Amino acid sequence: MSSFSGIKRWHAISFSINTKGYLGTGTDFINVYKDFWEFDPNGNGVNEINLENLISVYPNPTKADVQISGLADVKIKSVEVFSSTGGYIHSHISTSAHPQIDLSSEPDGVYFLKINTDKGVATKKILLNK
Repeated sequence: MSSFSGIKRWHAISFSINTKGYLGTGTDFINVYKDFWEFDPNGNGVNEINLENLISVYPNPTKADVQISGLADVKIKSVEVFSSTGGYIHSHISTSAHPQIDLSSEPDGVYFLKINTDKGVATKKILLNK
């Protein structure tokens, strides 16, 4: 079995589905990683799942509301909002194919959206500038 070829990180997310293992996101306290990896013990290595091109967040910068959309084969389950320092702001359970997040009560600044989908997790950065 080969070693993990990704970058060493903290605060990553990992889980398993059936016989496959998944690991992604996290930080090295300088960079915030937006990648996701799949390990298949029956395969011959790891494959990276890149959700960044499958999820859109707009407008960015925004004055209040943020619209989130994914390609047709990506179901958005929930969205968590974090401050630029990693503080949890709130979460939104998605009942829509294109959820909208209201940031109007938050101060101007940079926020991170952790978007949980049926294909994995994507992280997007938003600038709030009223």
